[in-house]
Amino acid sequence: MSSPVRERQRPPTPDSAAAWVRALQDSEAPLPSGLVSANGSSVAQRFAIHRNNVLSACVQALADTFPVCQALVGEAFFSAMALAFAQQHLPRTRKLAFYGKGFAAFVRGFAPAQSLPYVADVAQLEMARVQAYHAADAEGVSPALLHAALHPDADLPAWRLALHPSLHLIDSPTAARSLWQAHQHGAAQRDALLADIDLRRPECAAVFRSGDAVLCIPLAAAEMGLLRGLQARQTLGEAMSQATASTEGDALDMTHTLALLLQHHLITDVMPPLSEHPHGD
Repeated sequence: MSSPVRERQRPPTPDSAAAWVRALQDSEAPLPSGLVSANGSSVAQRFAIHRNNVLSACVQALADTFPVCQALVGEAFFSAMALAFAQQHLPRTRKLAFYGKGFAAFVRGFAPAQSLPYVADVAQLEMARVQAYHAADAEGVSPALLHAALHPDADLPAWRLALHPSLHLIDSPTAARSLWQAHQHGAAQRDALLADIDLRRPECAAVFRSGDAVLCIPLAAAEMGLLRGLQARQTLGEAMSQATASTEGDALDMTHTLALLLQHHLITDVMPPLSEHPHGD
């Protein structure tokens, strides 16, 4: 995005860069020094136009990334919230794909949204979808490795499973996944689904890329605990024990969880116990 004002050519300094950021964020801040207008018109007026263009682009980028959040609170409320975020957090790169990475945390502390705690949770889920879409590619585990891990003589609980880099785990104190899912339908079906949602019901979800699509699948709390343990490089047995201990009353269905991981090619490697590795490996 080009600027309607020009700065005299000189190497940028940290102070001059900070002055630009302050002036873009705060209309009351002094303009950066050295600015001239290309046609002799008011520098202050033209910089105000530039500031408005920058902030408007930030608000639009956030609306593109968080469409369900916008639908939940309305366009006017969302625009005001997004503008408040942009005034504190300008983009650090020209690529806006990941702009808004801290938006969920900002919404959680945004005073006018305190009565709508699920909005921050939905924002976290929507950002996870962006991150999953742009995550690195990885192939599913080879059939040979999988066969070795599942062999009757193998000590499967001692093995470690590497999971796909696009996998993000959402542990929400509100019904964020159901809210997001309801908004993937037309108005009539969406409203019917929304009417049945208990907003205070905690939900867990797995967000990941499958082919060119990003999926958001519900998880039981025990499944969430298991996958978190695997992401932390625990053995399967350690992850199972931790998941069972931390989710009283929520039985872990290992068959269902492994079927989910295999169906979507989310296991990218299986590693035998260290004692089974050749020496020096």
